[in-house]
Amino acid sequence: MGVTNENNFHFPTSFNGILIKSIQTYAEYFLNYLLLACITFLPFLLLIEISKLDIMDIVEFFHGNFLDIVIFLTVPTLAINKKVFPMATISLFVQRFFASAVIISFIQLGTLLFFITSFAQISLGVILIGIIPYIFLLFAGFFLIMENASKLISVRMNLLHSIKLVKGQFFSIFWNFISITILVFLPLFFFSLWYLGSHPEMITIRNDIGTTPEADSMIVQRFLTIVQDIVQESGFKWSRIGIHVLFRPLKSLFLTFLFLGIIQRVSPDTIARFLGQKNSSSDGVIVSDEETASNDKEEGSEKMI
Repeated sequence: MGVTNENNFHFPTSFNGILIKSIQTYAEYFLNYLLLACITFLPFLLLIEISKLDIMDIVEFFHGNFLDIVIFLTVPTLAINKKVFPMATISLFVQRFFASAVIISFIQLGTLLFFITSFAQISLGVILIGIIPYIFLLFAGFFLIMENASKLISVRMNLLHSIKLVKGQFFSIFWNFISITILVFLPLFFFSLWYLGSHPEMITIRNDIGTTPEADSMIVQRFLTIVQDIVQESGFKWSRIGIHVLFRPLKSLFLTFLFLGIIQRVSPDTIARFLGQKNSSSDGVIVSDEETASNDKEEGSEKMI
């Protein structure tokens, strides 16, 4: 089941439908989306190299957020011209949306860390509840693109639009987000199991477990220390980066189609305006004229949700 806009671009609404659409789109434009993922990750490589701390989780969070917005930015040319323009899309993102995207990402990260930490102090069993406030801010970056404001910083209204949208579709969005997150995480999970299990130290620990109850606590401590050392190895780091860059665009596409499917249901005119904000230019990237930006600014709050 799904909905179709006036440009005959199908937006599925079920998990399976969105996943299939995402896989089909990624496969059809694989090189373009992989190039987007690689280019947007390049600045983070410098941070990884100069940092003495393990910042891979934070890097993957920020890169994922930026990639979500960049891939969403490809929707108009994808829907109308059936093309993706990686370099032009990144150029437009940096020029028009980068500053707001950074602020939105910091707000999302701060919200996620604060609530997860707070609930973790209560019990690890309720830590999933700490994700809920972050879910309400999930689509702020997408609204940033749809708003297409001419000002350098545009954050507040996009956060509010995201909260309002998720509030009306919470359980569906929560379920879809958790499901696609787990699905995209599985390749790294299975790789980690194989990589850790292939180390001789792990084989030794596995054989020592259960020998004596008194030694089990020491074995666990040694296990954690070995794991920490292994994940710092260059082979594991680069493999993790490769897996992230390869599979993360699929999640971005999934969130894009999930968002568009919901917006199409609650406000079809918004999708029509979004896809209509395109002038015929050589690079094929969306370009909004001043009249459209002005109208969106005046009517966005009432009609976008």
